[in-house]
Amino acid sequence: RTDPRKTCRCSTGEVQRYMGRISGPLLDRIDLHVDVPALSFEEMTDGAKSVMEMALRQLALSARAYDKVLRVSRTLADLEGADTIAENHVTEAVQYRSLDREMFGTA
Repeated sequence: RTDPRKTCRCSTGEVQRYMGRISGPLLDRIDLHVDVPALSFEEMTDGAKSVMEMALRQLALSARAYDKVLRVSRTLADLEGADTIAENHVTEAVQYRSLDREMFGTA
């Protein structure tokens, strides 16, 4: 499915084949599975755009790292029950990404 906001038209067999591609050992490492509704880019960035732009400039985040920070920020906001991403969510997410870089040499 290319657009997460549209209904999947895949057959049950197609879904099962796709899910079968995910290895059992990988799934065993995931302790929590949560189905969340898809958000548009505007919904995800609402309230955090200026902070994310500042982080992008100051930390020289790649597009991939920007996306990861945005997703972690949205998760942190969701955990607090916040409707929008706030500056504290972005700064906390950036700190987690910095830990990735220090510990694992990844962006």
